[in-house]
Amino acid sequence: MALSHRGWKSLEEVGLKDQVLPLSIPMYGRKIHDEHGGTSFIPYGKKIKQFIPFQEVNSINCWLKKLKDLELNSNLNINA
Repeated sequence: MALSHRGWKSLEEVGLKDQVLPLSIPMYGRKIHDEHGGTSFIPYGKKIKQFIPFQEVNSINCWLKKLKDLELNSNLNINA
């Protein structure tokens, strides 16, 4: 899953950005197929080496589950 700036900002707000970013793969652009079978590369940014971090959906879900588990454990400890 490619995460936009808004997605990374959300991960940062819940304290996961620094844990998820090192596991990301940089995507520098995409291949577009034309009607004749040819391809061309379309970069994601105008600057050289600009990329969108890609993260497997399962990895993101795993981190979010860990966060939820931490929150649940935190609430249980507070109420105990």
